[in-house]
Amino acid sequence: MEEKKLLDAFENLEKANVIRSSFPNIISFADEETGEAKSFCFREGNLTKITDGTFYELHQLVLKHIPACKAVFQPHSHWGCVWAALGQSLPPVSLAHARKFFGEIHCTGELYLEQISGNLGKALYEQVKAFYDKSFPYKPNAVLLDQMGPLLLGDTVQDVMEKARVLEEAAEIAYQVRMIEGITYRHIHCALMEKFYTEGLDKK
Repeated sequence: MEEKKLLDAFENLEKANVIRSSFPNIISFADEETGEAKSFCFREGNLTKITDGTFYELHQLVLKHIPACKAVFQPHSHWGCVWAALGQSLPPVSLAHARKFFGEIHCTGELYLEQISGNLGKALYEQVKAFYDKSFPYKPNAVLLDQMGPLLLGDTVQDVMEKARVLEEAAEIAYQVRMIEGITYRHIHCALMEKFYTEGLDKK
């Protein structure tokens, strides 16, 4: 993807209040022509190519070791970060959720001091990969990094950015339901969630 198109896509997400550009929003993807993994950071209206750092390493490991994943997006989204700050998985309570996600969007566990002070990128990757490997029947296309925010997995840049839109809406709905109902809220019926996750909302 051309950097100009990528910058436009980020700016559109910011205008739609999906992301906050005051904090880094990091995306990585495999170049369509060369297969080379590229990473960019969007912050304060600027797009910068990055080649190191904790989240750069996390994204590189995901792209290398999860073959089905061709793009990784780590958006600084308000409602996604709320659930990550709570350290709780995002429950599936609405069709908004089922548009792109099946089941809970799991939150990774708290890290040990040794992991934080050591190779943090690798430690985060191992948490993500553990969820990915044990998930059934559908592999997760998003996780919440505990106290950090969402991590979205997908086929293309457009795919993960659309998932960011859906996650922000689903996370806000789930939080409002929780505030009204407390911990007694219902999850969407599994069969209903699967139907719309696999067939989409527009199929008759």
